[in-house]
Amino acid sequence: MSVQNGFLALLTQGPAYGSQLQSEFLCRAAHRRQLNPGQVYSTLDRMTDQGLVASAGATEDGLPSTS
Repeated sequence: MSVQNGFLALLTQGPAYGSQLQSEFLCRAAHRRQLNPGQVYSTLDRMTDQGLVASAGATEDGLPSTS
């Protein structure tokens, strides 16, 4: 599974911020040992540019959220 497809699947459960997506992706994709934070945010930026995801504002503690 690609990182982009994994993020899309995770975001069907609700908005999340980058490090949440990273943690959940790694928990569910046992074949991957790590996921670079730079890859997480560049993937989210590309997905936003493609219109696949949008900003969901910020969490209660001020972290940006994506949906």
